[in-house]
Amino acid sequence: MKKSESNQTIKCEVESCKYNNEEGICDLEEIQVGCNCDNDKCECTDETICQSFKEDKKKIKEAGFEEED
Repeated sequence: MKKSESNQTIKCEVESCKYNNEEGICDLEEIQVGCNCDNDKCECTDETICQSFKEDKKKIKEAGFEEED
């Protein structure tokens, strides 16, 4: 879902995400956050992840990162 006219701002530091713009702002209207553990018993906040993430291969290439086979 793309961002509409709203006051919501989602700041993002993941440069390789296709929804992260040049200002470090997520272009999505909303995101889904989850965890790598049992969702009902997530006690380790280091395990939370943005499930809305989509990799932008163009951004990765421009940053000079190479994919490993």
